[in-house]
This record gives sequence, structure tokens and C-alpha cells, in this order.
Amino acid sequence: MKKITFFLVVFSFLWSSAQNKKIVFSKELKYTFLDDKTKNQNVEIDIFGNASNELLLSSHIDQLPLNLFIDDLGVSTVSFTMNNQLENSVFSSIFSQMMYASPEQKKGDLEINKISGTETILGLPCQYYTVNFIDKTKEESMKICINETYPINTFTALTGVLKVFTKSNYSNGLKGLILKGGPNTDKFETEHFILKSIKDSDAYVYFNHKESMMKHQRKMDSLMMEQRKWEDDYAALDSTAVADSTAFAGDYPYIQEYVSTYKKENSVMANLSIDNPNSKNLLKGAPQYCSNLHKDFPVFEHKEVARHLKNYAGQVCDMYLTQSYDETVDEKGTMDEIRREVLYLLDVRDKLSKSDQKKLDKYLNQLD
Repeated sequence: MKKITFFLVVFSFLWSSAQNKKIVFSKELKYTFLDDKTKNQNVEIDIFGNASNELLLSSHIDQLPLNLFIDDLGVSTVSFTMNNQLENSVFSSIFSQMMYASPEQKKGDLEINKISGTETILGLPCQYYTVNFIDKTKEESMKICINETYPINTFTALTGVLKVFTKSNYSNGLKGLILKGGPNTDKFETEHFILKSIKDSDAYVYFNHKESMMKHQRKMDSLMMEQRKWEDDYAALDSTAVADSTAFAGDYPYIQEYVSTYKKENSVMANLSIDNPNSKNLLKGAPQYCSNLHKDFPVFEHKEVARHLKNYAGQVCDMYLTQSYDETVDEKGTMDEIRREVLYLLDVRDKLSKSDQKKLDKYLNQLD
């Protein structure tokens, strides 16, 4: 049974890897921010890049992690899963909702202009440009210094994010490594971001960005359909019906219809989000045992009870991770696992030896 389980886990990983492209990054770039508000904080952004115009941006600002994958297709918010696999993060859904919920979002043009001024940072020369966003009401501008010959093109990251938030159709041949940037004002020298270090890298991830973008678009389409349905239903209601909040809320499908599947045992034990390396920073919001789930685990005479008990304890830990916006927990699946394991442990307890019963009770009582 163990051999079959191991084979299924390995096959699942190989199949997932086969669907995704292996992306190798040749450089790791670290940027730091300087301004009056963050001078006492460590605000940094790491960018992993390669000569194929593929970038992975990782940042922690006010303990909020944000990972972006950027290439010629566009920008996606991502999170890490097992074995360096990337997938759409929870921010993808939030991002989609924000985009659709802002019909009056600014739309204008990005204008890039070369200006006088050069600088040398980390031994690399750079030329200054202004990046202007122009709409009907006002103009916003930032100043950046670019080395146009460096093989890693971080200028794509800047314009990619700006295009998303401004709905601009900007397209320009300018590319290169941004060494410094900030507001195009007299405060530029005291309020800016700057490239702090460049290191060689052999980091890699597995990712299918085209599929990720398609999922994002499907989410946008779904939100648009739900919004239209809500508008149609709302228009059909008179003022007295609108006042009846219970009737009104019942017409809007905020949640999927429940389907009972929790009693069906999985052939392969479910993965735990707490085992994801990126969840380490979130474990402070979970009981202490979650950080050492696989250590000091009791040894039972009953061979199966340990597997079910560990799964129960681990799934409970995963539910604590849902307090974070950056978690990747399947809430319904986790609740189903917990309910199934509770039934199993209740049923099996009377069948255990007194020694195993004592170990089981002691372990459950100290889960904190």
C-alpha cells in the first residue's frame, strides 16, 4: 500500500511538472526603498530574471507577501506550491474583483521620454527617463534610470504593472535594467527605490503562464456575468422588495451549493499547506505544534491510526492559515478532511489497545 501511495504521489508530481514549463533564472536582483515613511523599515523587492524576459517578483511590505510573474504575456499574481510549482494565488481572485469592480478606472496613455542626466550604480551606467501617465484630468510622472544594454529587462515589470492598473495600451521598444526610480519631483533624491545588489542565480520554477492568464480571464468573465445578473435582479425588484434583505440576498450566489463528499476517503493523503515553504511566515497564526507536526509524533501499535491522526492535526493547522490573504488552502476540502478524520478517530478509538488509547488522548489534549 505504501509503495502504491508513493507511486501515485510521484506520478502526480511528474504529471504536474509535465504540464508546466521549467523556467530558470540567471540573476537575482534586490531593490530597496528609501523615503521618509520607510526609513526605519526594511522594505525590499527581489526580482529573479533571465534573458528571455521572464521575471519573478517577490516582495514583503508590512508583512504582506506578494509574488508576481511577468513575461511577454502579462502579469499574474502567483504563489508557490510543492516542488517550486507556481499557481494563481488568492490575490488573483481579489485582483480580478478589483479590476471588474472599477468601471471608472483611469484609462490613458503611458508616455516615455528621455531626459538629460546619467548615473552609475553598482558599476553600471544608466540613462534617465520619465514615465508619464496622461489621462483627461491630470498627469502623473515618475523618473527612472535605465541601463539599456543589460540582458535582464526589469523595465517590463514596471510597464506591465502600470498597464494593468491604468488600462494603457502602451507599446515601446525601450527595455533594460532599472537601477533607480521614484517620483518625478524635487523629492526624488530622498524618496526613491534603488538596485541594491545583483547576484548570479540558478533558481527555477515550473509554471504555465498562458494557462494562468486564461484562468484569470475566466474569473473576469464569471464576475462580469454575476454582476450583470445582480443588476438584472436588482432592477426587477421594487423598493419594498429591496428593503427585504433576506429575499434580496437569496438571489445572489455568493457561495457554491454544498455537495457532501467528506465521507469518501482519498486514495492519496491530501497535501498540507503548512508543508509549503512559503507558509512558514504564516505559522505564527497557528498552534505551536503545527511548526513541528512531523516531529515527536507518537508511535502507535495500530498502523493506520497515526496516518489519520496526523492528517487531522495537519488539516486543522491549514485552517488556521486561512487567516492570511496569501494562503492557498482549499477551505472546503480541508473541512471535509477534518470531518472525515474526526469520524474515523471516534470510530477507531474503542478498537485500540489501552496503550494506544492513552497516546491518542494525550496527543489530542496537547494540540496547542
